[in-house]
Amino acid sequence: MKEFNLTGTIDHATESHLIVDYLKENKVKVIIGPTLGSKSKYELRNKTFATAKVLAENNIKYAIMTDHPVIHAANALTQIGLFVREGLPELEALKAVTIYAAELNNIADRVGSIEPGKDADVVIWNNHPLHYLTKARYVLINGEIAYESE
Repeated sequence: MKEFNLTGTIDHATESHLIVDYLKENKVKVIIGPTLGSKSKYELRNKTFATAKVLAENNIKYAIMTDHPVIHAANALTQIGLFVREGLPELEALKAVTIYAAELNNIADRVGSIEPGKDADVVIWNNHPLHYLTKARYVLINGEIAYESE
């Protein structure tokens, strides 16, 4: 990226906490994940849910992904909850899958936060979004109810 003056991210950066100084020095953005699941390969031996906290504390731009279908999207909140359990503040965790992800993908002008003029895709939960018993109560797409549970 540096040689050709390109912008980009390092994806699958599950061990990016090990190269914080390099990331800061080079202003590299990362996408962490998938983190939920086993350490199935040698290069995942240092994978930890503390990675996001380390990146946040060092002001490194990051987002979190499940890499669906590797880790099914339905498990996204479980994965986010585990990052919170390891010290990432809840608001930071939710931003990592909303506005930060949109910013890293250069689409924050359309999605990632609730603002006039943006796509009105919203989930309303029946409880705290990171609680394991929580279910989506409503899903709104383009401002219209697309799903409603009982």
